[in-house]
Amino acid sequence: MKRVHVVALLWGLGVASVAAQSGSLLSLTLERSLVVSAVKDGKTVETLKANAEQVAPGAVLLEQVRVENLSDKILSKVKVDLPLPKNVVKAGSTVKANTQASSYLAGTATKPSNRWTLEFSRDGGKTFAAEPLKKMVKVLEGGKNVDKEVVVSANEYTHARWTLASLAPKEKLVFGLRAKVN
Repeated sequence: MKRVHVVALLWGLGVASVAAQSGSLLSLTLERSLVVSAVKDGKTVETLKANAEQVAPGAVLLEQVRVENLSDKILSKVKVDLPLPKNVVKAGSTVKANTQASSYLAGTATKPSNRWTLEFSRDGGKTFAAEPLKKMVKVLEGGKNVDKEVVVSANEYTHARWTLASLAPKEKLVFGLRAKVN
């Protein structure tokens, strides 16, 4: 079995394919779609608009990465990182480089299973942990500054990571999440 760590990169609002660091053992296809909601017959119906050229603040994006084992071998401990979109083009303006252009919508990521785990990062993909993410902050209590552990808001998340125990030969999986444009 071979270990593979893959980082998914997002460019624009289109589709990108990324080869794994270990060569052509793994194929990743990234897709970003605008989620359009409309009311029909009193019910909310969602449709997906692929390759949307412009999105407005408040718009919801569906980020998906399709993973395929191209080899004839079982791959073990495959890590698939999905950064939340940066530099998303907003209607009438562009976001500054390296700014977080969207926020993860809590509870929308592909759930963990007996085959993979789900973790998140809030520091640009340097560290990952299962939810709820926590951080230390300084607060004033009784006139003294003290460190206090607090839960990190989902809008501070920068990456999602699914770690697959194994990926069978020729197997295909899809992981995804929704993000709201800031």
